[in-house]
Amino acid sequence: MNSLIHRLSAWERMVTGRLIPSKRSRWRWLLSLGAHLGDGVLWVAVGAVLLVWGTPYLRGSTLITSLAVLGATAVSTAIKYLVRRPRPQELTRFYVVRFDRYSFPSGHAARMAAIAVLVGHFEPRLAPIGYPLALTVALCRVVVGVHYPSDVLAGLLIGLLGAWGMLLWI
Repeated sequence: MNSLIHRLSAWERMVTGRLIPSKRSRWRWLLSLGAHLGDGVLWVAVGAVLLVWGTPYLRGSTLITSLAVLGATAVSTAIKYLVRRPRPQELTRFYVVRFDRYSFPSGHAARMAAIAVLVGHFEPRLAPIGYPLALTVALCRVVVGVHYPSDVLAGLLIGLLGAWGMLLWI
């Protein structure tokens, strides 16, 4: 089992290293933007606006989505501090303030998956935007060098399970 884990880790380091663009790449700013689209502060602001100025239906669906995101964030953060997997090499100055130093699982991917599932449930017309956005954020997190592929896959799974659990609960 240890041999398998070491081989998978070596493969992930190799893949991640090949995906990270050079510091001179003209796409770096766009990849960084994509990686930041899953930032919690952005989604707290979106949720606050919807809770204050939304219709009753929109406020209710925002509250349910917020609860699922909080749950996914709590689970992913707890796992991060249990596993304590170091992040891969980061792009210089990717973070202005570094909130956590562990990579497994990706909280951004968990948050975006929960949002995509619930927004797609409550507003099906937005599903074609939500799911690709969640996958884009997850991929960009790997490409900018702050996560390994398994980090974002685990984060996406946590977000999906959290959202589905919330849908079963309501």
